[in-house]
Amino acid sequence: MRLLKLLPLLWLALPARPGAPDAREAKAATDLRLWKAVLESYFVDWNGFPVARDVREVAAQLEAGGYWDRPAVQDPWGRDYRYEAGRGSPATGRAAQPPLV
Repeated sequence: MRLLKLLPLLWLALPARPGAPDAREAKAATDLRLWKAVLESYFVDWNGFPVARDVREVAAQLEAGGYWDRPAVQDPWGRDYRYEAGRGSPATGRAAQPPLV
């Protein structure tokens, strides 16, 4: 559970609508689960998260390091996912802080 608080923020604005999730929402949820698993693996190896300006830069680092063959950088609606190392992440060297919502 403590590691979850350290994960970088991956932001995704899903459209709000009642009912069952459509295929795009399911794809976005799967993408985020994959990002989480890959970033956890990177963290274990490097004791920190990748430092980058955007999701495409992180994806390139993960591909180059052999962590992921083809990371999803866009959500099913065509918008880039957002990656932030965030305050308190191991990348900044500060104590962990829960993300502000």
